[in-house]
Amino acid sequence: MDRLSLPRFVAKYRLIAIIPDEVSVNLLAPVEVMVQERVRAFSFGMKQIDALHETREIFGLRADFGVHGLQTLEDARLAIDAGAAFCLPHRHDDQMIVELLEAGIPTMPPALTPNEVHLAWASGAPAVQVTPAEVMGGNYPATLQSLAPDVSVVPRGGLGGYSVRRWLSAGKAAAVCLDDALVGSATTGGSMAELRERCQTFADIVD
Repeated sequence: MDRLSLPRFVAKYRLIAIIPDEVSVNLLAPVEVMVQERVRAFSFGMKQIDALHETREIFGLRADFGVHGLQTLEDARLAIDAGAAFCLPHRHDDQMIVELLEAGIPTMPPALTPNEVHLAWASGAPAVQVTPAEVMGGNYPATLQSLAPDVSVVPRGGLGGYSVRRWLSAGKAAAVCLDDALVGSATTGGSMAELRERCQTFADIVD
């Protein structure tokens, strides 16, 4: 089966910053800090499609911009129209995934258990979004690797430095999605210096 490749910045830097729906400041400053510190992929929620457009116009040559939280076929079509570089659907819907993949958008369907991961991989996706990754404990990355050794995964949900290391050391994580542990309060007026430190910490882990 031919699979789409992950976008270049996702594949190279292996960090995806999840931009929260609640944003109260201009995103240019936090995104610039993250890009400078080797975070080169960003996922926007469906409520932030307009912000994706605006941010990509400025940073499109330096980072990949995708969409998360898709639940319907209409959401998929909005993501296609928005020029999303990748998609992280909220649920596994065969028709939605097929439409996104046929549009040339690398899509990572969600799954948690080994059986769900295998089914998601069978859709032809370039990777499976393992979510909520934190609920299965620190041994799950190695367990999943043994039960689904051919599957490329992108864990998401509640990951900190320790859990990121566990997923990467297991060997099949193509990238990791980071939310509060990375972005923190940077989109609602938080410290850019602290954001920079968090970015450096996770980028060093991935390197």
